[in-house]
Amino acid sequence: MSIPFAVGFTCGETCSSWFVDCVIRLALSEHVPFIQVIAGPLPHRNRNMLAKLFLEASWDGDPAERLMMLDSDIVFSVGDVKRLLEHDEDIVSGVYPNAGGKMMQIGAGFMAIHRRVLEAMMPNPFNPVELEGGVISGEDVGFIMNAKAKGFQVLSDQNIAVGHAKAQILRIVEGADRPVEYLSFAKDRPDPQGDAEVEVGLPHGFA
Repeated sequence: MSIPFAVGFTCGETCSSWFVDCVIRLALSEHVPFIQVIAGPLPHRNRNMLAKLFLEASWDGDPAERLMMLDSDIVFSVGDVKRLLEHDEDIVSGVYPNAGGKMMQIGAGFMAIHRRVLEAMMPNPFNPVELEGGVISGEDVGFIMNAKAKGFQVLSDQNIAVGHAKAQILRIVEGADRPVEYLSFAKDRPDPQGDAEVEVGLPHGFA
């Protein structure tokens, strides 16, 4: 027997209060098995370690089917997590803006991964890869490229739009002319309980 999912966290040197608030709400709403927080300056090492711990973990002898990976600068609702886990694809993510305000079509900061994917890609599923021209990818790009090469299904659900806490909270809003909204930490704090779906005014750019 297996349980539906387990939650694991990765973070740099800091963790936003918005994220802590979101995690507390998630923990109180469901019986959620947690792994542990993996922190450090190298994202690919953090994610590789989290994948290893997930595959080794069990709860009363039962493994989890999927790893729900959350970064410590993501602002999400319980409804966002539930909707993401309704998908059957091997890998599915929500969308959020990066630090430059561009939308991440698929990012590991808010991603659900089936254990069969990680089992097939160990020991280092999140290592960066070399792209055309010698450019080194980010860890999530490397992960997706290698997973697709192995035939796994990948989905970016653009109706699940979460916030990204950087110098300001970045949140996707409607309208292609202004797709990203900047919210200060001092005001306009988004409500993590808000479970209404977000209609993203951007094209589907990731097949």
